[in-house]
Amino acid sequence: MTASLITVLQLDRQLAAARERLAVLEQDARDLALPAVSGDQDAITSLASANSSIGQIRDDLVILERARVSVVEQQKKTSEADAAAYRARHLEFAQDRAAAIVKLAARADELVAEFKSVYDDLGATENQMWEALCEASALPQDAIVGRRNLRLLAIESMNAFTKGVDKFNKPRAVADVAKRAWAHLLKNDI
Repeated sequence: MTASLITVLQLDRQLAAARERLAVLEQDARDLALPAVSGDQDAITSLASANSSIGQIRDDLVILERARVSVVEQQKKTSEADAAAYRARHLEFAQDRAAAIVKLAARADELVAEFKSVYDDLGATENQMWEALCEASALPQDAIVGRRNLRLLAIESMNAFTKGVDKFNKPRAVADVAKRAWAHLLKNDI
């Protein structure tokens, strides 16, 4: 098993198995101690073997504990690197979105500037039309929405959109209102 494939769980299992084996050997050594000091040659040989195995297992436990510490550190570094990469990906995405929002904000500024121009043009054109109707002695005798202050309807339409409300629960296009209000003056091509 290579170091890169060893996990903390695997090392914990090896440590547990070594500790269990050590406990068994230490019990065997305790059981063999009295017969060995009494001169039993088999007990002396078995105790020497058990003591040798106990020493080797203790050495192995030290190595396994060190290996476990190393693997924990490696996993921590890997986790930190993965977390850093994850954060970096999301930061890069946020940076991309920030650039997009700045472009959209610039476009909104352009649209506001265009709307200001349209707003002024609506007012000026409406005033010119009313002056012309007055000069032509053709002032309308009825009242229809959109014949006065059409530019305010354009603002109301934008406000309704931005607030998410519409008085009539229907979209009211400013152009449709203007066409209806001035239908009697429009030529058929509009």
